[in-house]
Amino acid sequence: MDNSMLKQNWKWIVTLVLLVPAGFIAWNYQEQWLPVVQGRTQNKGVENKPAKSNETADAHAGEEHHDHDHAGHDEASSLELSPQARKNIGLTSDKLIPVKLQSFTRTITIPAIVVERPGKTRITIVAPMTGIVMNVNVIAGEAVKPDRELF
Repeated sequence: MDNSMLKQNWKWIVTLVLLVPAGFIAWNYQEQWLPVVQGRTQNKGVENKPAKSNETADAHAGEEHHDHDHAGHDEASSLELSPQARKNIGLTSDKLIPVKLQSFTRTITIPAIVVERPGKTRITIVAPMTGIVMNVNVIAGEAVKPDRELF
């Protein structure tokens, strides 16, 4: 390449030098920025949808909608029931009570013990709750009679 050709194409070269690394970085970090962009575009699509019928449009006519978010409230995952739907599932005003934030503790006792067989087992237990298995009443390979307690 001679100097006259470089002078003519320097803008293309600079653009290429800047865009290739930028594209590479965007591709490598798409797990971080892509969900944010998709979430914003999906939310805009939901807001702009017209009501499907006059019934749903009139159902919200007297309500004031605020643009701010409420704790624990997401428009995409919310469900509004009509009076007929409430009646069908037996949901009455006496069953509706305000939810208040409080700590929840529940314990259950499960009779079991988890013991590793040295050199043979690697035990991994995944449970939806925390707990300790205290005793297992059978041994691996042992014949078990009907109605015998296992754990």
